[in-house]
Amino acid sequence: MEFKFIDYTDPFIIEVIKLGKQNSATLGLMPKDVYIEQARKKCLVIAFEGSVLCGFCLFRLAETKSRIGITQVCVAPSARRRGLAKLLLDQVRNKFNLLAKGMLVSCREDYKEACQLWNSYGFVIKKRVRSRSIQEKYLFKLWYNFDQKDLFSIESNPNDLRVVLDLNILIKLNEDKDLDEIQQLLSDWLTDEVDYCYAKETLNEIHRDKDFRRTNDTLQFINSFQELSCNPVESKQFHSILEELHPGATENHKSDRKQLAECKASNISYFITIDEELIAHRDPIYEKLGISILRPGEFILEIDELKNRRLYEPIRLQGARYQVKRVSSHELLPAIDLFLNKESGERKAEFQMLVTSSSVDKKASSLQMILSPENDPTALYCFKIDTESIDVIFLRVKKTAISNTLFSQILVEAIHEAGVQGKPKIKILEKNLSTEQNQILRNHGFDLTANGWVKLSLTGLHDSESLLSSNLLIKSHPELANTIRLLAAHSDPEIRDKLKLTIERKLWPLKLSDLSIPTFIVPIKPVWAAQLFDYLSSNESLFGAVPDLSWSRENVYYRSHQPNVESFPARILWYASQEKGFSRTKAIVGCSYLNKVIIGEAKQLFSTYRRFGIYKWPEIFNLAKGDVHKPIKVLQFSDTEVFEKTVSFATTNAVLLSENFKKQTFVSPVKVNHLIFNKIYSLAKGNS
Repeated sequence: MEFKFIDYTDPFIIEVIKLGKQNSATLGLMPKDVYIEQARKKCLVIAFEGSVLCGFCLFRLAETKSRIGITQVCVAPSARRRGLAKLLLDQVRNKFNLLAKGMLVSCREDYKEACQLWNSYGFVIKKRVRSRSIQEKYLFKLWYNFDQKDLFSIESNPNDLRVVLDLNILIKLNEDKDLDEIQQLLSDWLTDEVDYCYAKETLNEIHRDKDFRRTNDTLQFINSFQELSCNPVESKQFHSILEELHPGATENHKSDRKQLAECKASNISYFITIDEELIAHRDPIYEKLGISILRPGEFILEIDELKNRRLYEPIRLQGARYQVKRVSSHELLPAIDLFLNKESGERKAEFQMLVTSSSVDKKASSLQMILSPENDPTALYCFKIDTESIDVIFLRVKKTAISNTLFSQILVEAIHEAGVQGKPKIKILEKNLSTEQNQILRNHGFDLTANGWVKLSLTGLHDSESLLSSNLLIKSHPELANTIRLLAAHSDPEIRDKLKLTIERKLWPLKLSDLSIPTFIVPIKPVWAAQLFDYLSSNESLFGAVPDLSWSRENVYYRSHQPNVESFPARILWYASQEKGFSRTKAIVGCSYLNKVIIGEAKQLFSTYRRFGIYKWPEIFNLAKGDVHKPIKVLQFSDTEVFEKTVSFATTNAVLLSENFKKQTFVSPVKVNHLIFNKIYSLAKGNS
């Protein structure tokens, strides 16, 4: 018996889809595109003998929750009773036990044999919830822990991806057609990922039905979903915008607009429908209101991207700029009233004392406010320089479409400030944090302690052995202790690099000199670099220095699909090419982590990744040379460190020649090793 993680080009993918379909009665419905997409992400492991498929495990790496979601485990009838299901789970566990906290699976309570498999493997029941099927069935939520100190708790990771279902979807779901694409929305594996909602306007639509039996039946069915709760006045403000974006005078058109207005007023960004006329207008609706209108199949296929999207929504500044300023004395009281957390029951006197004391201590504290392009206060926060840390005394962000992105960018600024001040820690002392903000903190490498959220933030280039043996803060770090122990125990270079990468990303912006993952020198036009990450190109502040600047921790860069040399995980060194009007050109201007490389049709990739950055369809259409089906490539990257000191074209080539690489013109990506990365990074940081 052999095992391997396959990609979407592997011939076995056809057999996997066929086997999954044959067992859909117990596995649940799954679109074939999901198998292909998860294989593209290397989230499909198979067992085989020669050319015969014996079984597979389809899973998802939920990065925002640091866990593996087991979607399907299937063994062919001829290969059963050999313990193959457990061996497939072993493959997943062994590959990802250093990258995730554990595995989660949903299983119908009445599937006794499957429940026994999970139990015997070591899964523990955490919850019993009602299935979304029309029949009253119940699911077990089972968890397998990867022996980490920060144990997973389903309760501590509440599901907050909410989507609105159009009435046409709700009616189809109620019809209970087993093989209908829409019924796939009720798959058991989605119960821990999505909360389905309906707009109040849906009730009006239902009552317009003259078939009273069907009306009552539909009303009873939708009780299992959440009704939106939003202020009618807030939703009405979007009606005129929607009349321009989705015109029409029928009751249907009016209802569509009311539902979308409720969706926007409820801060929900996803609307699922099969209304083709509405789908035809989805691009301008997304551009104007940030609501993604999706078919059921598209939603299921993009679930991973959508779950991450809620944390870092895009912002297109269109030439306008956000402003960061110190809070003046006459602005204090209005700011206190505006940013008081009334929902948590916070007392105004306590918050006022916290803010005013921060404003008095001007030597150690910095009380800042962020103003929108319309000059409206959108965030209030205070950094304090302590003995060994930068303390964020409080951090309040007004609820807007970009709240999470703005919150994330303030964290980046705190990390940057810690580097400037030479402080190895950042402490978040804010107590009133949302679920999403807690997750963003985790994504940035913060750990929850008895004294609040804390991150070790070290700078420079270090050898892992000397760093881990000498730095007491790292040695005593609870989340890194297990990784460090495993690093000491393993001699396999691939496993050691995986562990080092985990450590490096946890301690960002620190870099490890002996991490030997690939580096790609990727050419980029200065205009794109400026808009995607290089805020220094305009010599202005981090916030809003450049029109159309994206504040997302993650971003994407579109390229021609040829040459196809990039692989991941890897580092990127960004080479800004020659362009008039920019001073930071013909030089390395920053570095990032390469998380994914995706090749696909231009139109589909743009639809999936348009939330990132500043790209618009005409630019992608031009890249695809006017063919919407032409394959292009997306490089998904994150955690960019912008170099204040650039490394010139000549110096970069001198480094390449010193390591026996050919001289390059950098018209396309160039793969180099970690030794070249170390030399260029050291030059950029002024260490040599």
